Amino acid sequence: MTDLIVATEAELGAIPQDEIPINLFPGVDVKGIGLIELATLHSLVGNAEFDPVLDAFPTIAGQESEDGPWLNRLPDDFVLALAGLANDAVAKLAAEWSQTEEFQGRGWDPEDVEVRLGEIVELARRALQEAKPIHLWTCL
Repeated sequence: MTDLIVATEAELGAIPQDEIPINLFPGVDVKGIGLIELATLHSLVGNAEFDPVLDAFPTIAGQESEDGPWLNRLPDDFVLALAGLANDAVAKLAAEWSQTEEFQGRGWDPEDVEVRLGEIVELARRALQEAKPIHLWTCL
């Protein structure tokens, strides 16, 4: 399970360990898209090198096991860039993102990537409106 969640660390830390955050907070189910794919997207949006961008997704401490959950905060500049994308830019960026190594050979159609990116962009806009961060929540 992989979700993007709009919530503060305090809000996420206050929920019971067995609760799934997307059931309590605004979010998008992004199954099949993880930290590597999001870092790749961030590098495309910011025209930046991958390794420094990957390091910009801090891991938030929490109760974790071998199966997770793992929680990473999306960098503020990444959320801001996503929220500011025009619709035609979303389509162009999705086409570019779908051609990256992370999506090749995994059964993703470019149209599916565009739909998912559109959902992520809308979530980024909501996060800005609510003045809250977005977190990547992953659990096996």
